[in-house]
Amino acid sequence: MQMFSFTAMAPKLAIVLAIAAVLVVVAGASAIDWGLSIKTSACAQGSKILLGEIATPYGPIPAGTWEKLARMELWPSPEREGRSEVFSRRMLAELLREHLGELAVRCSIPSGLTVQRGGALLDKSALFARVEEYLRPKLALMGGRAELAGFNAPEVVSLDEGYARLEIELLDKLAAGRVNLRIKAVAGDGRLVRQVAANVFVDHWVAVACASRPVNPGEAITPDMVTFQEKNLAYFRGAPWDGKGGPWQVKRPVGTEQPFSLDILEPVPLVVKGSTVNLVYQGRHVQLAIQAEAMQAGGLGETIPVRNIHSGKLVQAVVMSKDTVAVR
Repeated sequence: MQMFSFTAMAPKLAIVLAIAAVLVVVAGASAIDWGLSIKTSACAQGSKILLGEIATPYGPIPAGTWEKLARMELWPSPEREGRSEVFSRRMLAELLREHLGELAVRCSIPSGLTVQRGGALLDKSALFARVEEYLRPKLALMGGRAELAGFNAPEVVSLDEGYARLEIELLDKLAAGRVNLRIKAVAGDGRLVRQVAANVFVDHWVAVACASRPVNPGEAITPDMVTFQEKNLAYFRGAPWDGKGGPWQVKRPVGTEQPFSLDILEPVPLVVKGSTVNLVYQGRHVQLAIQAEAMQAGGLGETIPVRNIHSGKLVQAVVMSKDTVAVR
């Protein structure tokens, strides 16, 4: 006759009885009123993984139910401290059905779960929370409206028992666009436990000067051509114009509601091409002034070609003012 050991069956029997007790409590509840969300990473502190270590409850769970479920022992944890094991979605589903029975249908299962024996596991969301906390006051100093729009980091970071806190180090100047940083796990004595590379994407919305209508190359910008609109500097090429200084003209065409960038602005020349100017000949003892036509636009101190209206002769002259050029 085959003999069965009651002692060997006791742990499994205890789990079965605990599940049965929970099922009695929730028998009258809807199948979707509450459930368990399985984590993507967790740490097991003992030889067996506890349900409370890999899951969190959601919904109106009956009083006392989670306390009982959280203490449930599941399958064995990794044998050695610091070792981790990865479970796929399929493996998780099978293990949960095996250990939880009917309760497994209440589990929301992720694509995978990493379990480490001892220490700490930080998933990507935990890392982002620390980065966001660190950057929030710095973003507020940027002016306008700055916010984090993306975060790249390891899905899970494994840390040993010496981990005490996380420190963030910016590797780039905090500005619109992609910003690189380093996340450091530091022990209580200041010793570096581990560090990982990460980056964030910063959206920075500010009011910039934009064209209220199409502006053509060489056209001087007047106040009626300018309107201020909020633009995301993360996707802005060049530095935005703040609407000050000038007078300016554009070197390239600017469409309606497109922003003016500093690299397409240039000072409006004192002398405009085709305008009539006074051409002054300055000698040692005599000065002669005649009318001439500017053949090219020019700013103060620039040398441009002008045509003597009377003789038709072309000469090079220096721009002295908006209506005077001189030949020395």
